[in-house]
Amino acid sequence: LRETITQRVKYAGNWLSRVGKDRPDEGEPKVLEGNLIAGDKILGDGENEYQRTILNEFDKALAVDMESYGLARGVYTARSARHYNLNYLVVRGISDLVDHGDNDDQRKEWRDYAAATAAAFALCVADEIVVICA
Repeated sequence: LRETITQRVKYAGNWLSRVGKDRPDEGEPKVLEGNLIAGDKILGDGENEYQRTILNEFDKALAVDMESYGLARGVYTARSARHYNLNYLVVRGISDLVDHGDNDDQRKEWRDYAAATAAAFALCVADEIVVICA
């Protein structure tokens, strides 16, 4: 999905018109492709030693995420007897920088817009899949 359908959606740019929230600051959203740090711990305290260790080890990751980890773990646990290999695309809106001092304020300001941009992009990806499968 990431190398085929999402590329078409990204470069066509039609998803931008589907963002239903005003951006808190000037600019335009962009699509970044890369890896997530996913786990079962909330990371949001720049002074936390575990968080600093993880962010240093995986310094090229685009975001920290708990939800995709929970989904993957739930599906794997339910299907592990059959060695089910879950393949899925994660579309995230990034609302704050986890290692920034005021990330809680950033999250509050950008959360709705980040969710709206991710939803708009994901909807266009789903539209592309429907067209291909029709």
